Amino acid sequence: MLRPSVNDSQRGFTLVELIVTLIVVTILSVVAISRFVGRDAFSGTDVQFSLLSELHYAQQLALAGQNQCSLTFSSDGFWLPGNCGSPERQASQTRCDSGATISNGLCSNNVAITLSGNQSFALTFDSLGRVTQCRASGCQLQVSGLETLNLCIETEGFIHEC
Repeated sequence: MLRPSVNDSQRGFTLVELIVTLIVVTILSVVAISRFVGRDAFSGTDVQFSLLSELHYAQQLALAGQNQCSLTFSSDGFWLPGNCGSPERQASQTRCDSGATISNGLCSNNVAITLSGNQSFALTFDSLGRVTQCRASGCQLQVSGLETLNLCIETEGFIHEC
């Protein structure tokens, strides 16, 4: 009877070795893809979700009786006035890529937010949570980065992606 030589038993890979190799290749490809795509590909979506959250927050403040709170927009980002929200939020400051510092808000780096073509505007909520500038026919905020995304504000205050 012939005995297998050492070389015959060393011909293949074990299942564990194959799985570990697949896991390492997967992790490396995810890292490589994120390097090629970059964060700018997702920045428009990030700003849109942050803006939607901030609009809901300002709306909740208005419903809670802080009527003087309005969300202000510029080419650098968007923010609430210093007297709105919690003290921790009021003290937070964000440094934007443009060099501007925004307190109690977020930068919109490489992303433009417009309302009817204007980048500088403010949205004020009434005590029923409606945006006073949008009560006649509703508003559409346009978030433009690598792609264009829209947020709609209905006449009765409903804010959603459109």
